[in-house]
Amino acid sequence: MKVRALNLGFKAADGKHHTLKLNNVSTNLDEGKLREAMNKLVKLDMFQDKFGTKLYAEAVSAKYVDTETQTVFTVED
Repeated sequence: MKVRALNLGFKAADGKHHTLKLNNVSTNLDEGKLREAMNKLVKLDMFQDKFGTKLYAEAVSAKYVDTETQTVFTVED
């Protein structure tokens, strides 16, 4: 089974990097659409850690990631 995810990379207010992983997304999103959506998330200012640090302060990357799972065996009940 193959799964495609969209990993959105952000820099936090403290300089650390965070990734928002979205599964089952449209695969025809271009750079402009992704930048626009990510900048909207930044402006919402609703994601903070327990210390109040803004987690998504700056949009830095967007990547499609394909993962393929191959089952070798499964024990049946």
